[in-house]
Formats: sequence, structure tokens, C-alpha cells
Amino acid sequence: MKIFEDQITFYALVIVVFIAASLISFHVFDKDNYNNPAIDKHFKNEVVLIYIGCSTCGAAQHPDLPGFFQEIKRYLQEVSRTNEHEFMTVGVSSEHDISRGLVHLEKFSAFDEISIGNGLGNRTLQFYIWENSRNITSSGLPQVLVSKRTYQTYSDGSQETVIHPQIIMEEVAIRKVGVEGIMDLAENKNQILSKLDFDSHLAN
Repeated sequence: MKIFEDQITFYALVIVVFIAASLISFHVFDKDNYNNPAIDKHFKNEVVLIYIGCSTCGAAQHPDLPGFFQEIKRYLQEVSRTNEHEFMTVGVSSEHDISRGLVHLEKFSAFDEISIGNGLGNRTLQFYIWENSRNITSSGLPQVLVSKRTYQTYSDGSQETVIHPQIIMEEVAIRKVGVEGIMDLAENKNQILSKLDFDSHLAN
């Protein structure tokens, strides 16, 4: 009798484990939730507004800085939509203490993407400053950049073109370093259109 009960217990456990594994596999590998090559974008070209700062940088604590950023953001959202470009924001805080970086970026409202940690070795900071700057003055904080991206596209076998998450081109079109530079961009937004050159980007 004891052996029979042990067998029932064993098989019951096997069934429970099997069901749990099936549910986990369905959740993880469901095409709508995991490893879906498509991303939620309607246009292959994108404008990106990037803020780079630091919680310990005095200039980055300027009380008007978040307002300047929001002014630029609202303008870019409008011109991007008008010119059939996606738009997103990226926030970078050069920190070793991630919690302090989060507090700093929260002052600027919600970002679509954030990158915090590893100090000046932060990978996103490395890309936008060290890999995309022409002189040493471009490494100052805070700074706001506007870049243009193009995503890879492919056909899914039908008439529709699918936008793949792979970025095949990105170039920094505008870089403003320091509070005065960022304020200048916020107050003289007409300079943005000529720098972005939407017509040439739409032709690609």
C-alpha cells in the first residue's frame, strides 16, 4: 500500500512539473512577448533626443534644465510626426550609484530609454560622447543631442514591410553642451529643421 501511495505521489509531482514547465515555456516563448523581430514602429527613420547628465554635476542641477528639455522634446515630437519619423527620448546619467541616477533623470519626466551606471565607462555615454564627438569640448556635461536613426527593414512575404529592431545607421545631427547651449536650442528651435534635413533622410 505504501509503495502504491508513493507511486501516486511521484506521478502527481511529474504532472505538476510538466504543466508548470509548459506554462512557463508558453509565456516565455510566445511570439508576442519574446524574441519578436518586429518592434512597435511605423516608420524606419527616427529622431532621437538624448540627455546626458550626472547627479553630481553642478550645472546639471540647474532648475530650468528640465523645462528646456521639455520644450525641445515637444517641438521634436511635432516635427518628427509631420515628417513621418518616429521619435524617442534617451536619458543617460553618468553614475556609479544607480539610485542617484534614477532620481536625477526623473526630474526630466519619462524617457523611453535610460542608461545609468559604470560612471564615464557607461556604454551609451561612450557611444554618444567619445565615439561621436569631434573635440574635447564635446565631453562636457550636461548635454543634449539630437540624432537621426534608420532601422533595418524586411519583407514578411506579403505586401507589408516590417521594421526590424536593428539600427543600421545613426548620426548625431545636433549637440548642445552646457546649460547655455541647451537653452539656446530650446529658445531658437528653428535651427533644428536645417540640422535634421528631413528631405534627404526621407529619400533614403
